[in-house]
Amino acid sequence: MIQARYNTFFTKDVAEGLRNYQAWTQIYPNDASAWANLANDESWIGRYPEAIEAGRRALAIDPGIEGNYVVLARALLHAGRLDEAQNVAAQAVARHVDGDDLHGLLYTIAVARDDAAGAARELSWAQGKPGERTLLTDAGQVALGHGQTHAAQAMFDRAEQLGERFGLGNIYAAANARLLHDLGRDDLAQASLAQVPPGYDSPDYRVALAEQGDAARADTLLDADLKKTPTDTLLTQTFAGQVRGAEALRRGDPKSAITALQAATPYELRTFDVPYMRATAYLAENDGARAAVEFRKVLDNRGVDALSPLYPLSHLGLARALRLQGDAAGARRAYQAFFHDWRDADPGMPLLSAAKAEYAALPTR
Repeated sequence: MIQARYNTFFTKDVAEGLRNYQAWTQIYPNDASAWANLANDESWIGRYPEAIEAGRRALAIDPGIEGNYVVLARALLHAGRLDEAQNVAAQAVARHVDGDDLHGLLYTIAVARDDAAGAARELSWAQGKPGERTLLTDAGQVALGHGQTHAAQAMFDRAEQLGERFGLGNIYAAANARLLHDLGRDDLAQASLAQVPPGYDSPDYRVALAEQGDAARADTLLDADLKKTPTDTLLTQTFAGQVRGAEALRRGDPKSAITALQAATPYELRTFDVPYMRATAYLAENDGARAAVEFRKVLDNRGVDALSPLYPLSHLGLARALRLQGDAAGARRAYQAFFHDWRDADPGMPLLSAAKAEYAALPTR
C-alpha cells in the first residue's frame, strides 16, 4: 500500500505502479482492494480488457463494497460494453451499496446509450447530495457537446456555487476552456480561463493556455512539472505532447503537432484528447485520409469518454475529412449526424454556421 501511494502521488511511474499492483494481487490473491486498484490503474492508461479482468476478481471477492462495482462497470463502459456496465451497476443498486460514484457512472452510461430519461433520473437522484456538484459538471459537458453554451454555463455556475460551500475553487474552469476552444468559442474560453483559481495547475490548464496563445506561461508550468517529476509517465509521454501540439497548431505548424503527439500513442485511448488533436492537425495539413482514421478512433469508442463534446465534434471533423477525400456521400452522412447532435444548439454558433455552409456546398451527385 505504501509503495502504491508512492507511485501514484510521487513518482507517477505507470510501469512501476502496475508492477506493484500485480505483485500485490499475486501475494494476496484474496485481497479485493489489490484487484480493484489494479483495475483502476489499467483503466487509467486505457488498458480496458485487463481492467475488466481485474475488476471481476475484485467484485467476486467482495460484492459488499460500492467501489468494486464502480471499477468493473467503468472498465466495461470504457470498453464499449454498455449493457454489461449497466448490469453491474444495477447489481450495486439492488444490493443497496450505491453511492455518488455509482450514480455518477450510471449517468455516464445513460449518456453513452442516448438515454435522456436515464440521465435525468441520475441528476434528480444527486440533488442535495455531495455528488451533485460533479454530476452538474458532467451535465454541463454534455450540454457543450450539443452546442448549448448557455445551458452549460448555468450548470457550471451552479456546480461552482456548491463547491464554494466547502471552500473549493473552480477546478473545472481550465477543462471547460479547452472544450469551449474546440467549439469555436475562444471568447468564452478566455473568460473561463480567467476563473481559474490563483496557483492552480493541471494538464488541461497548460493546454488551454497554449490554445489561447499564452505559450510562455504554459511552458513555464510544464517545465517546472517535468523537472519536479521526470518519472511521470503520462506527463512525459502524453500531457507534454498535448501542450507542444496545441502550441504548434496555434502557430500554424500541424506537422510539428503530429510529431509532438507520437509518444502518446500507447495511451491514446485513455481519453479522446490525443486522437482528436492529431485529427485536427491532419485536417490542417489537408490529409483527409489520416484525419478520418483519427476521428473514427473517437466515434468508434464512445465509451472511452462518453461525456466529452469531442464525440459529437468528431462527426463534423469526419465530415470535413471525407470532403477532402472527395467522398461527398460519406461527408453528407457525417454532417447530418453532427446536425442531429446540434439540433438544439444556441443560435448563432459559428461552428454550426460554418458546417451548414460546407454542407450546402457539397456536390449533389
